Amino acid sequence: MNGDRQASRVREAIAALPRSGLAPLELMHEAARTVSRVVPFDAASLVTMDPGTRLPTAHVAVGGPREIFGSLVANEIRTPDVNKFIEFGSGPVPVATLGSLSPAATERSPRVRQVLRPYGLRDELRVVFRAGGRWWGAASLMRGHDLSYFTACERTFIAEVAADVGRALREIVARHPAAEPEDEETAGPGVVVVDDGLTVLSTTQEAELWRARAADDLAPALATSTLVALAHPDGIATGRIRLAERGWLTLRAARLYGESGRVAVTLQPARYTDVTALLMHVRRLSVIERSVTELHLRGLSEAAICTRLGISPAALREHLLSVFAKVGVAGPV
Repeated sequence: MNGDRQASRVREAIAALPRSGLAPLELMHEAARTVSRVVPFDAASLVTMDPGTRLPTAHVAVGGPREIFGSLVANEIRTPDVNKFIEFGSGPVPVATLGSLSPAATERSPRVRQVLRPYGLRDELRVVFRAGGRWWGAASLMRGHDLSYFTACERTFIAEVAADVGRALREIVARHPAAEPEDEETAGPGVVVVDDGLTVLSTTQEAELWRARAADDLAPALATSTLVALAHPDGIATGRIRLAERGWLTLRAARLYGESGRVAVTLQPARYTDVTALLMHVRRLSVIERSVTELHLRGLSEAAICTRLGISPAALREHLLSVFAKVGVAGPV
């Protein structure tokens, strides 16, 4: 890894990302570019995630082929392999490298043989960006033969700055406005049918409208949700995606029975209550505010909430106003 002074400057730049005002993929790209000054790589694949379901929702490639994303995702979901995100992402250190494994384990890795080597790559560092106990994104940094294997110092450095990237991604979600309840029915649900080769077979007009309104290209989310639905015992995958201006989109992929290897992905505006529940986590509501919100979202009357929590109607209204202000909406449903 490059010098201590340079590493300190990179740490400062990464720590400032929550105040950058960048969109999620722009932030990920900037984080990768900044980190490369002290931890160089030849290619990187970075994703944002739905913090509730851990479904990758958007993707950006840095210094490498964009098509490697599909191969990495297919390997992650379909193929037994080393250094799976699910194996280390919730551990004490959310970083793993191929170079830290034995040569035999690396040689047996399908990801090495089928994904990395065809692109001239030999080592990979994987990291999960966490904040508040949730996953907000992940990255794969890859090196070819012109660079050495990732070192222990580099793994430690990436682990240190990963928390700042996670917090920055969480702040973006916290700032994105929810749609007002009266805006939820602006367009109906759309459907996209995808096969196990990740080819879009058909789509409705409404789906095309939602794809155009999404903040990021929906192709990565369609691909990952399709693969998860095909692999999951229940045949279902869900996630939430930011719309370009305000509001959120709910994505629900369901395996089509009787249609081998096909998935129907439904796109529709996220319900006010669904997004409020997400924002309740990222906006750092107090314990009493969380309790009030949970009961309110379950449809309890004000009198029932007051009785359950032992608070007055005036106190309840104060808590609700505080919640609405923090999650960025005008008032109750």
